[in-house]
Amino acid sequence: MKNVFKVKAVRRIAGIIALVAIIGFSMAACSDDGGGGDSALNGTWLSTDRTEKVKFSNGDFTAWTYDIESMKGTYSTSGNDFTLTVKQVKAGALGLSSSEMEMMGLTSSKWYTQKELRTLVIKALVDKANMTQADAEAYYNSNFARELDPYFDPQRGTYSLNGNTLTLTMSIWGTTVYTKQ
Repeated sequence: MKNVFKVKAVRRIAGIIALVAIIGFSMAACSDDGGGGDSALNGTWLSTDRTEKVKFSNGDFTAWTYDIESMKGTYSTSGNDFTLTVKQVKAGALGLSSSEMEMMGLTSSKWYTQKELRTLVIKALVDKANMTQADAEAYYNSNFARELDPYFDPQRGTYSLNGNTLTLTMSIWGTTVYTKQ
C-alpha cells in the first residue's frame, strides 16, 4: 500500500511540475539578466491572440497569461537582439487546485524562484512519497530538472518595433506579435 501511495504521489508531483514547464514554454514575453532594455519597449503589450500580456520597464518585465500574473524577470536588448530571463513564477498562475498547491507547499499569491521550486518539489517527494532526501534529489534531477531548469535559463532571440507593434522571435518559443496598450 505504501508503494502505491508513493507512485501516485510521484506521478501527481510530476504532473504539477509539467504544468510549470508548460506555462514557461508558452510564454514568449519574459526577460533577461537585467537593466538595459530598449526604452521604446517600456509599457504594456498584448499578444494578438490576447492570451499573453507583458509589461516592460527599463530592463524588468512582468508577464500575464490569460490575465493571470504569471512570471517576472529581466530583459536586455542590443541592436535587434533580445535576451530574457525568468526570475520568478507565481504559484497562482500554475493552474493548480488549492489542495495541489497545499500538497506542494505553495501559496497562490507568492512568487517563487527556481531554487524555491526545486526545494519544494524535493520536500514534497520526501514528505508525500516517503523518499529519502538523496533519492528525491536524484529523482528531481533525472525527471524534472531537464524540463524545469531551462525555463529559467536566459533565452535569446530578436525583436522588431513598427509603430505600436512588437514582433518578438525567440528560438524556444517562436514568433509572437504584440500591440502596445
